[in-house]
Amino acid sequence: MKIHGKLPGSQDINLYTQKVANSEVKDKVLAQEKTVSTDKIDISQKAKELAAAINQLPGIREDKVKAAKAALEAGNYNVDPLKLAEKILKEL
Repeated sequence: MKIHGKLPGSQDINLYTQKVANSEVKDKVLAQEKTVSTDKIDISQKAKELAAAINQLPGIREDKVKAAKAALEAGNYNVDPLKLAEKILKEL
């Protein structure tokens, strides 16, 4: 069924729905303003131990880095595979 034209009292209904919608929006905004959130982080004991271990590592040995870069650029950087394998196995 189609209804054409203005229904009696339709203007009043539209104004009421607008007021209700506006009050709902205001209520949501006020609720968001009242909500106070704080960020909190808990670091596990294992993570703290890892951070402490990382802080105890020796620094970068700049002299070795410079020597390795120079050898790479010159094209004469050679790696002894046996020494490399031994050092890897020692680390395990």
